[in-house]
Amino acid sequence: METKKKGYPKAFWACACTEIFERLSYYLGRSLILIFVTATVATGGLGLSDTVAANMQSNLTAFSYLLPLLGGVVVDKYIGAKYTTPIGMVIAGVGYFMGSVATSTTGVYLMIFFVSAGLALFKNGPIIGRVITDKSQMDSAFSVRYSLVNVGAFIGTFAVGILYKDVFAKDGVLGFIPCFRLAALIMVLGALWYVFVCWRF
Repeated sequence: METKKKGYPKAFWACACTEIFERLSYYLGRSLILIFVTATVATGGLGLSDTVAANMQSNLTAFSYLLPLLGGVVVDKYIGAKYTTPIGMVIAGVGYFMGSVATSTTGVYLMIFFVSAGLALFKNGPIIGRVITDKSQMDSAFSVRYSLVNVGAFIGTFAVGILYKDVFAKDGVLGFIPCFRLAALIMVLGALWYVFVCWRF
C-alpha cells in the first residue's frame, strides 16, 4: 500500500520564504556596487576606478560571509535567531539605504558595514530546523530552503540590469538610488513578514 507523502508544515514555508527577501536584496545591492562606483558622476555614479569598485564588491562578499561566524555566536549564546533575524534584516536595510545616499567611498563602506552586520544576525536556518518536527523531512526541507535562496538570488541578479538602466533611469541619470532603496525596502518588508507571519508559529 502506497503511503501519502507528508507535506511540510505552514511554518516552514513562512520562514523559508524569508530567504527570498534577503537574497533578492543582497544580489540587487551586490551587483549594483561595481556599476555604481565606476559609472561617471554625470550618470549618477562615483566615477572611480574598476580596481576600487572590485575591492568594494569583494569586501561586501567577504564580510557578509565572515561576520556571520561572529553573529552565530551572538545568536546561539545570547539572543536567539527568532529576534536577531528581523533585526538583522532591518540593519541590512539601513545599509542598502546608505548606498542610495553615498557620494563617496565612505558612504559605500558604510553600506558594506551595515549590510554585513545585518547579515551576521540573519539566522533563519535554526528556526526552520525547529519547525520541522518530523526529522525524516529535515534534509529535503533544507534542500527546498536552498532552492528558495536561489530563487531570490536569481531574481535580484536578473532584475538589477533592467531596473537601473531602464525602469529607474531618467534624463541620462541611471537608477542607482532607486535600486538601492528598493533593496532596503525589500529587507524591511522581509523583516515585517518575519515578525507578523513567522512569529505566529
